[in-house]
Amino acid sequence: MNAGSIYTSRRLQATLAAIRGGWASTREISTRTGSMAVHSDIAGLRDNGLEVETRWSHDANGRRIHEYRLVWDTRASEVMAVLNAIRILKEREAAIPWRGGTTRNRPAGRPWSKGW
Repeated sequence: MNAGSIYTSRRLQATLAAIRGGWASTREISTRTGSMAVHSDIAGLRDNGLEVETRWSHDANGRRIHEYRLVWDTRASEVMAVLNAIRILKEREAAIPWRGGTTRNRPAGRPWSKGW
């Protein structure tokens, strides 16, 4: 399997957030993340070194359902610390005004052909 990186995949990050707090059924995870392939998302988390427990349970109608939860260990702590650092850096980056080469930053009256 070729799983995405937990650090760049929003799909895997959303799945991780859904199972962080305790047991979550396949339907709950699908509802929270919008994913139609929860089992593949769980496999992707496992491929990234996270331990995810699985169990069978029953819903209110007595039907068997699959539930997942994240096992907190050293790897899970490392991943959460890195994801938190990435989130903080993105927030700081968004707060910095961008000074790119767009017409917005070009001095008035100067055409692009003259070096602007």
